[in-house]
Amino acid sequence: MNSIIRPKISEMLDIKSVAIVGVSAKMGYYWAHSMLQWDHDLKVWLVSRSGEEVLGHKIYRSLLDIPEPVDYVILAVPLRAVPEVLKECAQKGINGATIFTSGYSELGTEEGRRREKEVKDLIHSMSFRVFGPNCMGLMYPKIGFAFMPTVDRLSGNVGFVSQSGGIAITVYTAAVHAGVGFSKMFSFGNAVDISPSELLDYLETDQETDVVGVYIEGTSDGKHLLGSLKRIAEKKPVVVVKGGRSIEGSRAVSSHTGALAGKDEIWEAAFRQANVVAVDTLEDLEATLSIFSKSPQPRSPNIGIIAISGGTSVIYTDLSVESGLRVPPSSPKTV
Repeated sequence: MNSIIRPKISEMLDIKSVAIVGVSAKMGYYWAHSMLQWDHDLKVWLVSRSGEEVLGHKIYRSLLDIPEPVDYVILAVPLRAVPEVLKECAQKGINGATIFTSGYSELGTEEGRRREKEVKDLIHSMSFRVFGPNCMGLMYPKIGFAFMPTVDRLSGNVGFVSQSGGIAITVYTAAVHAGVGFSKMFSFGNAVDISPSELLDYLETDQETDVVGVYIEGTSDGKHLLGSLKRIAEKKPVVVVKGGRSIEGSRAVSSHTGALAGKDEIWEAAFRQANVVAVDTLEDLEATLSIFSKSPQPRSPNIGIIAISGGTSVIYTDLSVESGLRVPPSSPKTV
């Protein structure tokens, strides 16, 4: 039996053409609008069982009807159509795909888990990589690959890995409005193929990425995730927000992506061990990413404080030490 050679993340991201399957549906149209609004060299193909034209572009009835090679496919199709479209992707010889479609393990039902296993087994029998299901997938501003319209195309040096597509959109929108651009943004959803660990390993060596943000709700493979966080934090600043810290939040995680949230104390210890910056809110995440994206990485945790009064310097010193920084005494040279 021949082993299947599957592309690396770096190979999958060499995208010159993308097909959006399901453009007559709301999200398919959303993706088409997102891709077509920007001026870029990326070739965009539209596929739907119905209709002849969307946004002035021809619609093909099948992926296999497209007359040229396709590198990447976005599946915005009904649940029942996913296996068929994946098989067409294999016939077309693509390198990567996003399955936006939901209705899998995040439902918390036996039927949802069964469907997810079937799709997972099918994907792993094919020679291309897949984000999802239940995710937004890839955002690559440099080449014009988008999953949201009406937002400025701003490429930058921040990489972002998110379990939630909605969080990815929120972070991207707020950061771009603050002048912070992204190298790549990944939303991995249920992660039946591409895992957060693999994405972090890619960003570790990505020359376009200097700082990394992470939104994580839970994982079934904490050992690999911790290892990836440790390795990348040795080279680049990593800022993390953990969702599902409360009991109620943990229940919401299960119904969102089907992941295991885990105890908050375990995650806090893991983040300390990995030497990443853990923050509590998206506002803190965006602000911290902005600082790291525009400033060189500190050489040490030592800082100096200049304040307008003795009292404020005391408060700032306490807050700094509580955050893991050191405030060494001033030397005669400093004074």
